[in-house]
Amino acid sequence: AVDSSEQAFKTAGLMGFREGYEKAKPVILEPIMNVEVQVPEEFQGAMVGQVNQRRGVIQSTETVEGYAVCTAHVPLSEMFGYSTDLRSATQGKGEFSMEFAKYQPVPRSSSHSSRTTPQRHCLCVNRGCFMASGLTTLIGFPAAKARI
Repeated sequence: AVDSSEQAFKTAGLMGFREGYEKAKPVILEPIMNVEVQVPEEFQGAMVGQVNQRRGVIQSTETVEGYAVCTAHVPLSEMFGYSTDLRSATQGKGEFSMEFAKYQPVPRSSSHSSRTTPQRHCLCVNRGCFMASGLTTLIGFPAAKARI
C-alpha cells in the first residue's frame, strides 16, 4: 500500500518548482522588432515622436526622394495599433514594415506595469525558455503584472 496521495505529489512538485524558480533568478524577455517607417518629409517629426513613444530605439534616419525613412528597434508589444496611428498622423501616406530582430530583457518599469494589451514574453530560467501569453499566475507567483 502506498501512503502518498495525488495531492501530495502535486504539492511536492509545486514546492520544488517554487524553490527552483527562486534560485534560477529568471529574466523576462520580450521580442524586439526591426521596424522601418517611411513617411513624407513633412511628417518626420510626428513619426520620430511616435517611435519614441513606443519605447523605440532609432537606429538611423535618412531622406530618400522626398520621404523620411527611419529604422528602429521597437518592442513587439508596443507595435499593436501602430498602423492606425501612423496613417492618422500622416494623412494615410505613411508606411512601415517590421521583422523580428532579437529578444531583450523587459525593463523593470514595463514588467511591473499593468497593461490592457495582451503581451507575449519569453521567460528564461537558466537558458531554458518558456513562451506564454496572458497568464495571470505562474505556479503561485504573481505574473499578472509582468504579463508573461
